[in-house]
Amino acid sequence: MTGPHLIYVADPMCSWCWGFSPVISQITQQFGSSLPIRLIMGGLRPGTTEPLDEKGKRTIREHWDHVHSASGQPFDMAFFDRQGFVYDTEPASTAVVVVRRSGMDGALAYLERVHRAFYAENRDVTSIEVLTELAEQAGADREEFSDALRSSEAQQEVWSDFTISR
Repeated sequence: MTGPHLIYVADPMCSWCWGFSPVISQITQQFGSSLPIRLIMGGLRPGTTEPLDEKGKRTIREHWDHVHSASGQPFDMAFFDRQGFVYDTEPASTAVVVVRRSGMDGALAYLERVHRAFYAENRDVTSIEVLTELAEQAGADREEFSDALRSSEAQQEVWSDFTISR
């Protein structure tokens, strides 16, 4: 990306990013192509393998309560009834990177859709199937997206984003 642009480091499973989503939409609407947004995946919890325990659930719920209070964004608190959920942000981040290949506008819209699916609809966005369904709803070819999501190139690209954000 050349010229002035806004670098937005976000994660599809970051509650504050979900809270900030309406602001990013307003920036896009107000400034359009005069201030394009470069989306980089932040890597909140990539590669997590341990299920979320009760202490972790309490901490995350506090964040969600704060984000809801500050932003008004909806949250489906039934998420905290899940047992054995592994809060691995890598699959959702990789999915956004795959969509980003077709353009930043589509990536920003897909990021918002993944946020909404996770936070407001209590969908499991660590699931390749759910991420593929969301991409298909956004117009992606199901098989092509699924193949790209599983590719080593996508893994390298998302980990490059994580490195940049750090």
